[in-house]
Amino acid sequence: MIKKMEKIMFLTWLSLFLISGSTFSIAETDGPPVDLNKPVENPQLKAAIAKYKEDSTTENWSALEKSLNSAYYLVPIIADTLKTQPTDESGKVVVQKGSIIQFMVYEDTNKSYLLPVCTDWDEIALFTKQKVDTVVMRPSQLWDFVLGDKRQKGYQGVVVNPGSNKLELHVKDIAPLRKIAER
Repeated sequence: MIKKMEKIMFLTWLSLFLISGSTFSIAETDGPPVDLNKPVENPQLKAAIAKYKEDSTTENWSALEKSLNSAYYLVPIIADTLKTQPTDESGKVVVQKGSIIQFMVYEDTNKSYLLPVCTDWDEIALFTKQKVDTVVMRPSQLWDFVLGDKRQKGYQGVVVNPGSNKLELHVKDIAPLRKIAER
């Protein structure tokens, strides 16, 4: 079922976008708010990935692009060192300044570091047995997060559902997705 997972590592140096006042903020909104009282699920995206992998046509790629740009993503994090304020009624957690968010890293067969993201909690369970929390990101936030890593020593893309029917998207794939998301 799961092919040999190349490597999972943790990064702390990519961590402080939300907390340090950088230009990127996970809290920015570009669409309707996420209802944190309902589980994040993306059956259309999972189906589009499966269909594209089965038949890599231009039509299926276009459908996949649309699904990629309409999904909400669960980004697994290790929150051991996270300082938070109590959760409010909406389920949102305020992360205090000085906290470190440890994002997971997936290393592909070409030794590129990809940010693992999942379509739902079942996919997270297939990816890692470690206790994780998540950050929910909209497509444009996710694309900006990866494309905004100017060091080029960080993420070279994302891997959607790395524990099952994974889809690797590198920077060259993400840049056009970001442009489509702007429309």
